[in-house]
Amino acid sequence: MTAPTNEFVGGTRGPGLLRGAGVRGFLHQTGLLAIIGLLFYTLSGSTNRRKVMQKILSEIVMAAAEGKKKKPSVGASPASKSGKGRPLLWYADGLQFECSACGSCCGGEPGYIWMDEEEIRRAAEGLGMHVLDFCQMYIAEFPRGYSLREFDNGDCCMLKDGRCTMYDYRPLQCRTWPFWPDNLRSRAAWERAALRCPGINRGRRWSLSEIAARRDQMK
Repeated sequence: MTAPTNEFVGGTRGPGLLRGAGVRGFLHQTGLLAIIGLLFYTLSGSTNRRKVMQKILSEIVMAAAEGKKKKPSVGASPASKSGKGRPLLWYADGLQFECSACGSCCGGEPGYIWMDEEEIRRAAEGLGMHVLDFCQMYIAEFPRGYSLREFDNGDCCMLKDGRCTMYDYRPLQCRTWPFWPDNLRSRAAWERAALRCPGINRGRRWSLSEIAARRDQMK
């Protein structure tokens, strides 16, 4: 904070006390302690000083009242550019998808198919295997967690003849396809996913709430 100049001394200069910056600028530059000091300075001075201080206080009250009117009410949400709340998502009207179990989303490039312990147990039981045998054959462990193994070409180890051999017991990551955040980022991203998945843009229309429920599970 810079030291006050003569413009803020008052005295014979009268209204020049707020010269240039105005009340808001004065408050910003000096702060509450300076105002209290100014009050004592004024009360101990001449009648002219008291009149000047009375005018200043009046302007402060008016400025505070004006600021209160402009302050948004508690809990009010900012208006969107359209003035109707939040902007609509590009898929607000829903999206079409119907899984054909074709296996197109199950390989072709390296990646991870994450499974938690409950999903591993359910898949093992569904395939009639002991959990330890299932893990030894199909599960790889990483610092982040467990993932299904994959072949050298990037295909999931559960993919056989273009079909998922544990489709009914597939993990959350598979069950929420194609409503992943990356695919829903834009219309263009959705259409790129459709190039590899014939089930996108066909079949039943999923509502926004259904899409959001699956999308949020993958965040």
